[in-house]
Amino acid sequence: MKNTDPLRLAQITTSGILWATGDLTPWESSRGWWTVYGTLTDAACLVLLVLLLRREGLRLRDVFGLTRTNWGPQLRAIPVYLLALLPAVAAASPATLPFYGPRALPPQVTAIHLPLWAAIYSSTL
Repeated sequence: MKNTDPLRLAQITTSGILWATGDLTPWESSRGWWTVYGTLTDAACLVLLVLLLRREGLRLRDVFGLTRTNWGPQLRAIPVYLLALLPAVAAASPATLPFYGPRALPPQVTAIHLPLWAAIYSSTL
């Protein structure tokens, strides 16, 4: 399994679990679960980052340069950053139109066929 990213491994694992529970189309059914295992992968990466930083004698806060004296300027800069992202967000729709057609969202953005608990988990995290 050389060159396999963590999300692909998570989809393979999810497919295996769905297959073991009797799902007739486990690979297709696992597509909607990316919102669940994506957050778990992110959490695992964050924990690993914190552990590796701790070995270096650093904290996660040190990576971002946050101190008590600069919280205010950093918080005030958030609207500026969001405004700077607006052109990219606006360009995303026409850029994806040739690939996905006039759908509201690309298929990988939608959570499909998830149990209620998984949909709530995905929406809140």
